[in-house]
Amino acid sequence: MLDHRFLSQIPSSDILSIFCQALRPGSLYDSPHHEPLLFDHLCLRHPVQHRAPPCVAFGHPFYYRTMFGLDNLIKHYREECVLLALEPDAQLTPANPRFQFIWESGKYDLRGGLRENTHIYLEVRRRGAWGAAAAAASPCLPASLPP
Repeated sequence: MLDHRFLSQIPSSDILSIFCQALRPGSLYDSPHHEPLLFDHLCLRHPVQHRAPPCVAFGHPFYYRTMFGLDNLIKHYREECVLLALEPDAQLTPANPRFQFIWESGKYDLRGGLRENTHIYLEVRRRGAWGAAAAAASPCLPASLPP
């Protein structure tokens, strides 16, 4: 919580700017490409760029964790990392299924998904960022945006 003493030290012209930054919408809706990447059924591997093997097929143990969007993959990846850290030392081997998932999905799926997400984000920012819907909804944004 902001203390009034802190706010009194900020020039009043900057307070609106700080407030507007806090209200800025997330990048999820800046581009129509973010939502499918995060939530749709798709392959996150990029075989040409990363020399990755093809995406896992239906029936593979990693299929449901890697083929349903970056959001799903990150949740499973984090969970497996935590669970691997709780394993006894004797279980910490390359043959451990948790280790195999972390290694395989991190090297190919997570890397590809995060690169794609970053590419989309930077492309949106390069083109002028915020869409017309965000501009109309926010008093902080100018009424007209550059193309």
